[in-house]
Amino acid sequence: MLEATLDKISLRYVEIRKLLLVAVGIIAGQVVLYGPALVGSKVLLPLGCLAESGRYIPRTPGAPEIESTHPVLSDLVLFTEPPRLFAARELSAGRLPRWTPYEYGGVPFTWPIYSPHFLLSILSVSPVSLAWAQVFAALVAGFGVFALCRSALKITYWPSVFAAWCYPITGWFVLFQGYSVCVPVIWLPWLCYAIDRTIRGRPAAVAGLAIATALVFLSRNLDVAGQVCLVSALFASWRAWDIHRDRCVRFLFGGGGLRLVLGLGLGLLLAAPHLLPVQVYAGTSDRLSRRTSGTEERPPVGIAALPQFVLPDMYGAFAEKGSCPLLEPAEGNLLESPAAGYTGLLATLLLAPWALLGRRRRSESIFFLLLAGFGASWALKVPGAVQILRLPGLNIMSHNRLVFATSFALLVLAAIGLENLLQGDLSQQPRQWPQLLLLSVLLGWCLYRMEVFPEPLASAYESKLRAGTPDVWVSTIDAIHKAQAWFSGRYRRAAVLSACGLAIILSLHYWPSIARRIFPVIGALIVADLLLFGYGRRIPQDPSLYYPEVPALRNMSAALHGRVIGIDCMPASIAQAIGLMDIRGCDGFDPERWVKLLAITTSRKNQGPSYATIQSFTPFCYLLPPYYFQFCPFLFLLYFR
Repeated sequence: MLEATLDKISLRYVEIRKLLLVAVGIIAGQVVLYGPALVGSKVLLPLGCLAESGRYIPRTPGAPEIESTHPVLSDLVLFTEPPRLFAARELSAGRLPRWTPYEYGGVPFTWPIYSPHFLLSILSVSPVSLAWAQVFAALVAGFGVFALCRSALKITYWPSVFAAWCYPITGWFVLFQGYSVCVPVIWLPWLCYAIDRTIRGRPAAVAGLAIATALVFLSRNLDVAGQVCLVSALFASWRAWDIHRDRCVRFLFGGGGLRLVLGLGLGLLLAAPHLLPVQVYAGTSDRLSRRTSGTEERPPVGIAALPQFVLPDMYGAFAEKGSCPLLEPAEGNLLESPAAGYTGLLATLLLAPWALLGRRRRSESIFFLLLAGFGASWALKVPGAVQILRLPGLNIMSHNRLVFATSFALLVLAAIGLENLLQGDLSQQPRQWPQLLLLSVLLGWCLYRMEVFPEPLASAYESKLRAGTPDVWVSTIDAIHKAQAWFSGRYRRAAVLSACGLAIILSLHYWPSIARRIFPVIGALIVADLLLFGYGRRIPQDPSLYYPEVPALRNMSAALHGRVIGIDCMPASIAQAIGLMDIRGCDGFDPERWVKLLAITTSRKNQGPSYATIQSFTPFCYLLPPYYFQFCPFLFLLYFR
């Protein structure tokens, strides 16, 4: 009896130690990427955008110029942080934020106040909580992949560990760090794990499925939540067939299908306190109305998007210091491109194909390969898939973001490929020559592009500069040289990784016995690949730039009773951060009637992007001497002061 008890304690200790190793690796990745923000010496926000002309921080003669290093990420400061501040202040006052009077004429507070991730971020008004909420998200996502690989798919320990370390630092989580679109995706592995448990008929599996479903829908970004459920439905269909095979139809239309529907239904009921108000408010949305009528904010690109899954910086970016877009500005936004599906060059071109070479996991490999293709189908403009995704109901989603499914599937394939390496399923495989050819071509291309830059970077930018018409992205010779160095560095990194992949394949071909010894090297390379991709994508900034007090605005907030509007300054949500109510708003919905009402007060058209039409809205006005502005009388009906 004593020996049995000691054996159980020993096994439990080993399991805890293994889980701690997973956690340490996940946290280490976050420390490398965001370390200064975790200790409060920096803020994990692109605060430099507040100093841009027409934003918030006034220009003071003689003061050093504040540089905005990530202009495309300004939504994190202008759109995301003010509602978090409002919610944190309401919570500290003992109130649950359900209504915000600071935007439009007062609207429901649609941020996910019941989501654990959001609750953690609003426990303190201090922006340090943002960094720790990011660590929490990374732990949830990483342990979800570990549980799915280890317990559901029965992948061995170390491949599951490397997958867990990699998932929170893939392109999706690095590029969208701080955005609400990340929240549903961190729960995707847990939802798939709960579906697997339910299909296997495990005790309490229905309750787990309900909780996972609720957590997905408690996020603010409901279109990505819908896409997560679409991916999980595909996973459920395959898993039911894979486990039950001959009894699949009977299972789905019998007790098994009932358990899945019950878990999903209970999850929606648990999320109802958040979903129902948002659904009612969404019915008034100008943005969703345009989407249902067929407007596409981010149309598919085509085959030109394919290289970005392994060369994410191939077309440049206007969001990063030192870079420039080689395509139209909208396509130079890495966040909305296939670069968000980057899972690592070696994981995609080396490990994922190895999953298909093994015989024992053929079903899993084929499914996740098809899932990866489905996630990329919109970006690649695949015929048939695009038409299906344009059907009513599905057309309200931003399908370019389905690349998260591609990244998720490629990572699972990489874990299976690592396991095949450990199990010796790759020895003497004659079918690896396509990988050799592909990596060789990629290596040659990267070496070529390190020296011969694509246009307009090669000469067109410089020609325009010498002609006196400099491009807005590279307005000096020094900026052109920095952009060339930026591209050269990215291609150099890809060339090194391609060379490593070739060396690994050739080594395994001639010395198959070194598979186990080379395994940790491959694992370290795929983690290092993603860390190098993510490092520097977010540059934490000085806390002194965090909405500093502006005396004029402070006096206005104390004396004014009414709503304000910034004319060529202060985009809508900034007023909320400093306690002022604005006539405009920026919440991703834009109440249709309010938008039409404000349209009466101006002669300008299309003042803002389609996702925030009145964020920088400016009404018609004219100056009456000496210092009086005359506005449309309709504005005063809106409590404008």
